Amino acid sequence: SLNRKDIKYVLGQPGISTNTTTYLLDTLYPTEFHISRLDMKDNVCAGTFAFRLINAIKKDTLDISGGRFDVTYQPD
Repeated sequence: SLNRKDIKYVLGQPGISTNTTTYLLDTLYPTEFHISRLDMKDNVCAGTFAFRLINAIKKDTLDISGGRFDVTYQPD
């Protein structure tokens, strides 16, 4: 299962692992996650999402909106 706090984004320069910034889900901001298609025969899931990530140290935010996903999943 996916918890709201499971969303994390680590930003860094390619090839340089020491210069990274971590953003976490802003739980005080509205989070949207909608499944618009769930095909259990072909194991396909599709939907949309929107959320805000924050970095408390740099006082920075990333707003993710209009996100879309189409994935093939492995059933249990």
